[in-house]
Amino acid sequence: MKHEIFWLNRCNTDINELSMWFWRKAQDGDLKALKIKKNTFVLKYYLNKAKRKVENQYIETFGIDKGFKKYLDLICKIQLLKNKIAISGDKSDQIFVDMLEVELGELTENKNLNDNFDETTVLIEKFMQFKIDLKKTSVFEYYNYLNSLKKSLKNGK
Repeated sequence: MKHEIFWLNRCNTDINELSMWFWRKAQDGDLKALKIKKNTFVLKYYLNKAKRKVENQYIETFGIDKGFKKYLDLICKIQLLKNKIAISGDKSDQIFVDMLEVELGELTENKNLNDNFDETTVLIEKFMQFKIDLKKTSVFEYYNYLNSLKKSLKNGK
């Protein structure tokens, strides 16, 4: 436990402090972006743990997006059916696996997350009427801006 605290203290694990710039880099696979000091060594295992800690904090604070929840549900349904087929040897459920995989493909088709993120940032900036500096704006602040935008659009303002 002492080792874990030692290593995690070298990482940014709080959505109130972690900037969107570094969070996006971590989401794109550059886990070193979670380190507090650039030249500090952190084991990859603890960088992954730090990322999960930030993700959990985000989910606890903001919840899960409906589109992402649907994506996860489809993956679970597909895997459960594949397990059923593997255990029973009965391939009659394969048609359902194929149908769900088509639905999953349609859900994820043409989704470039970086373009979507950039477009979302521009929309937030227009709504908030100021430029967002992603290197200074925390994950918490960014998603609060996004939620304000969503609420405003729902209310027709």
